[in-house]
Amino acid sequence: HKLDIQVEAMTFKLGENNVRFEMSKGINQTSKALFESANFYADRKYTGLQGIDEINPINVVFYYTQFTKSDEFKLEDLADYMKKPLEQVKAMLSNLAANGFILFNSATNIALAKPKLKEFLAARSGKKDYDGIIINSEVNATANAKMDMKNGDLTIYGVNEVVVSATKNVRIYPFDKKVIVKKGLDFVFTGRVHGGYFEFYANKCSFEYDKFKLNMPVIDSMNFVVKSFQPDKEGHYNLEPVRSSIQNLSGDLLIDSISNKSGSKNYPQYPIFTSKTNSFVYYDRKDILDGAYPKDKFFYTVLPFKLDSLNNISTNGIAFKGALTAGELFSKIEEPIKVQPDYSLGFVKKVPPAGLPVYGGKGMFYENITLSNNGLKGNGRLSVYSSVSESNNFIFFSDSLSAFASKFTMAGQASPVVYPSVVGELVTQKWIIAQDLMLVTNAKD
Repeated sequence: HKLDIQVEAMTFKLGENNVRFEMSKGINQTSKALFESANFYADRKYTGLQGIDEINPINVVFYYTQFTKSDEFKLEDLADYMKKPLEQVKAMLSNLAANGFILFNSATNIALAKPKLKEFLAARSGKKDYDGIIINSEVNATANAKMDMKNGDLTIYGVNEVVVSATKNVRIYPFDKKVIVKKGLDFVFTGRVHGGYFEFYANKCSFEYDKFKLNMPVIDSMNFVVKSFQPDKEGHYNLEPVRSSIQNLSGDLLIDSISNKSGSKNYPQYPIFTSKTNSFVYYDRKDILDGAYPKDKFFYTVLPFKLDSLNNISTNGIAFKGALTAGELFSKIEEPIKVQPDYSLGFVKKVPPAGLPVYGGKGMFYENITLSNNGLKGNGRLSVYSSVSESNNFIFFSDSLSAFASKFTMAGQASPVVYPSVVGELVTQKWIIAQDLMLVTNAKD
């Protein structure tokens, strides 16, 4: 599993298939355990090993093994080399053994430096790459982890968070507080993945250590934050949550270069998320025109996309290609969606000069259409039968249209239906599609 496990007890009952990792049985029902990548390094751990000593113990042992040209040594010989009391050096070696750097037999006082000791110091000096993966477990009245002896799966319980990369701000929050670690530090889980400005709510995810990648075949939704369009009084651009989510995705997240798991080198293009299937944005929330756009008829289809630099993405630079399906409102509108002034996903589309048919061709619309959490709106001119209305705030519902029109005109005709000639300024307009009824009311004169 490429894990160092720090736990009080490891238990295996004959005839069973599981090895249990847990605290020793006692009064305290809370059990804590630490599962640390075998390739882990952090400055805080190096500093913690030193304590108040003038030289870090890990360096002392390394220098001594280099001096003797042997990884095996005796407590007495090291104490003589350090000119320290035996009990003090023994406590030092016990601490290094507890942290996985040496093997120490306290009965024979013989120690053996493990390869991890040299690798840890090589990571500190920048001579080799490392990672910062730690899995903390805290449970009550149960085991911290169980290993299946048949398939080798190591299931760790009581996991609130897994920091995959602190430098790239990639973290995992399992929904059931459980991860299943497989060979080579690969693991599977279901939960929330935090990557830079983005959050993915995903199922049946897998982490591939060698590729330093998260596979997310089933993503319920993707949410994200962006920098505000305007700075605050102190000139700072605050992070604002985008009030639309992209749903029903499938994709993967490249965390960093496979040779830079430590994040010590600057590759700003990571993390990189690649969407592999069509996904959707819906506008059926109750606070959007009282649920006027049912998701089965009104939705935006997002084509597969790729986003890089998830820790420093430009607000104006985010765009998703696709098309709006709006039932009988309009035919499909192909226009990329971007972050709008109300921090929702939508678009501003310039209508072609020939206009767009609305409501199954019963009318034609000209000028501009906007989509946001304020609804689907128009700024321009609407032509229905022999009438023409102008407004900067047409609101298109699935079954009707409303507007406050600056001007309404209707040419008189004698057949097939008799209409008088009408001119109105500053009027309210309501078009009820199913009834083929248009209501126009004076608002002022």
